[in-house]
Amino acid sequence: MSLVLALPFLIQGVAHFIDEFYFHRGREPLPSWELWSHPVDTLGVLITYSVCLFAPMQTFWLVVFGVLFLFSCFSITKDEWVHQQHCSAGEQWLHSVLFVIHPIVLFLAGLYGLSRFRTALGYEFLQAFEQTFWVLQFFAFATLLVFFIQIVKGGLAWRAKLTQLSTQS
Repeated sequence: MSLVLALPFLIQGVAHFIDEFYFHRGREPLPSWELWSHPVDTLGVLITYSVCLFAPMQTFWLVVFGVLFLFSCFSITKDEWVHQQHCSAGEQWLHSVLFVIHPIVLFLAGLYGLSRFRTALGYEFLQAFEQTFWVLQFFAFATLLVFFIQIVKGGLAWRAKLTQLSTQS
């Protein structure tokens, strides 16, 4: 059961890894809009995961989760009209896979979050999520690492651009 629950996270992780470390490397240097845009998307996912991991079971936090869920799902699509000019067909297809799997992963993250309160809620179907809570913890940590990599990569690219501009002056 844990593999079934982890599978969407694994698919998203592998697809994201291929996008970041295969397709992006083939298009370096990345345009500046992409250097700031991707960390914004990743931060949206991290905040959503954080609500699932740490927020108390209250109506307010369920609404916050719903707003973050929608924001994240729309945020990841914001660059696609620009991507069609910069990306290969393979990268665009991979993005479509990520668009399909993203809401599934966030929905499962929400169920993981609810599983922390399974006994109080009386929802027995959440038992499998409660028993595999490590899946959300692992992928939240992995997402945090990706966020830091994106920030460092973007910072280095900006530094290189500034250095190049200063040497041209």
